[in-house]
Amino acid sequence: TIVDLYTAGHATTTKDLLDSKEAVPFTHSVSLEGPQGETVRVRGLFDDGAMISAMCTSIYEKVKHRLGNWSQSTRKLRMANGNIVNSLVKWNGTICINGVKTQGEFEVFDSGGGWGFLLGKPILQAFEAVHDYKTDVISISDGKNSTKITNQIAYPLALHQTSSEISLTLDIKQRETLRGGMETPPSRQV
Repeated sequence: TIVDLYTAGHATTTKDLLDSKEAVPFTHSVSLEGPQGETVRVRGLFDDGAMISAMCTSIYEKVKHRLGNWSQSTRKLRMANGNIVNSLVKWNGTICINGVKTQGEFEVFDSGGGWGFLLGKPILQAFEAVHDYKTDVISISDGKNSTKITNQIAYPLALHQTSSEISLTLDIKQRETLRGGMETPPSRQV
């Protein structure tokens, strides 16, 4: 029997899989605020083992014109398998999850199909994230607001939105690239 030591998402998350309480990746919608008040919503994979946050180039190509705040990155990222990947660019700005906001940054590189947007430890720390693994609920806070978020892995196309965050065009584009990247993913550890 082959068991994946990591996974960025199941191709098919079934009710039986969830009912069996098998460990599944934690995903939830994340809003990135652009400089002109635009909101870009992406599906985030929460990974407190990742030392940076990152966006796959396939998602970046679809949203780069809406976010702004891009700057050149000189980082070289070492993957778990030892490969070194150059970061294309980095982004700094406001990140919002269910009304809780923080400032953060992420690098852009090709995930190889592993994920579209990865929330690593620095952003999770900024959100003061606490994961209750028994219930698979994460508590987040920004000092003024706090909330608990549930794993949306079973709802791959259900992106959280409020009336001010509607972006049907991007949501339709994301249906094709929820995981991002190529078909064969490299190790997602950095």
